Amino acid sequence: MAVDEVVLQALIEEKLKPFVKKIDEEAWN
Repeated sequence: MAVDEVVLQALIEEKLKPFVKKIDEEAWN
């Protein structure tokens, strides 16, 4: 795997974290 692919994956995960957190909170409520 190329280094830029790893970086891109990390950036995508960082961008998705707020959405995942929101979904988790809504699922528990």
